[in-house]
Amino acid sequence: MTKRFDIRREVALRATPEQVWQAIATSAGLAAWFQPVEIGPDSDIVVTWEPAKRLVTEIPAGGELRHSYEFLIESGDDGNTTLRFVFSGPASDDFDDRYTATGWEMYLNTLSQYVTYF
Repeated sequence: MTKRFDIRREVALRATPEQVWQAIATSAGLAAWFQPVEIGPDSDIVVTWEPAKRLVTEIPAGGELRHSYEFLIESGDDGNTTLRFVFSGPASDDFDDRYTATGWEMYLNTLSQYVTYF
């Protein structure tokens, strides 16, 4: 039987919404902090493409099942950006989302370092 998981994170980034968009919505940006992914507005994995605002992708998770990655970008008054992230989808019964959640904390920390220093 398949259960669902929903991992939500929020991170404050010292970057503009446009800089965050470049990091999450370009192949070069994703390769720098996450993993190599071919992405663009016409990509098969893209569900929602709203530059500098919102990106939703879906990746095959086996059979017809898909995992969803949602990035919501919000500009702050101080020139910084808040990124809200949701990773969700089906999981096997023995899936422990604590490990995946810890992994996403690491990835989002790497994203923070990337947009701050590079």
